[in-house]
Amino acid sequence: MPFWRSKDEKKAEKTHECKDCKHDCDNCKKAAEEHDHHHHHHHGHVPGKEGSVMPSHMANHLLHPGRRFLEPPRQFMKYIPKNNGVVLEIGPAQGFFTQYFARKASRYIAVDIQPEMIKGLEARMKEKKLTVETRVCTATSLGVEDLEGIVDFIPVFLMFHEVPAAEKQHFADQLISCLKPKGTLVLTEPQHHVDAVRFAEEVAVFEKSGLKLVKKGMSGRLNQKRFMAEFTRD
Repeated sequence: MPFWRSKDEKKAEKTHECKDCKHDCDNCKKAAEEHDHHHHHHHGHVPGKEGSVMPSHMANHLLHPGRRFLEPPRQFMKYIPKNNGVVLEIGPAQGFFTQYFARKASRYIAVDIQPEMIKGLEARMKEKKLTVETRVCTATSLGVEDLEGIVDFIPVFLMFHEVPAAEKQHFADQLISCLKPKGTLVLTEPQHHVDAVRFAEEVAVFEKSGLKLVKKGMSGRLNQKRFMAEFTRD
């Protein structure tokens, strides 16, 4: 069992592996209910409002141990090469996915617009003895020009709806320039912020930037299903 997991995560894994239950068992349902309650109690977003970012003090709910069953990080691990893999994560919050992905990547860069969020991420990664480069971006620049053409995997998870409409295309263009040929970008969005029509519009933004859509569908389980799109760069 990986040693970087919290006590709650280790306890959950010990009591239930969730390999064959199709996630309809009591343990999975309990995890979903606890995560959902925790989420609604602490989340301060205005649903669907572009340009509204999550306050850093409300991000801890994203670390709820039940989330690992509902949004399994392992489904994305295949996009990180075994050797010399470079990952650029946008909007990492408190590092729920970071703590898993950074174990496999040779170089990991995390970018967020909120200094407080980055500060919290740095403290958490230090506690877990993980090496993560952090950067604070601005509303108009991600500050990733030095990463042109070297990134294998870019997770854009649950945050693209926060980017103002006028900046979405520029945002996407900056990311695409970082991606290696055959590299992967995965976009996910929460259904409580984005509907199918709006997600299709977001997908079109990345296609306009020059990415090829590999597949589009859903990720996550039970009450945490997300819109998901996988892209690659030719």
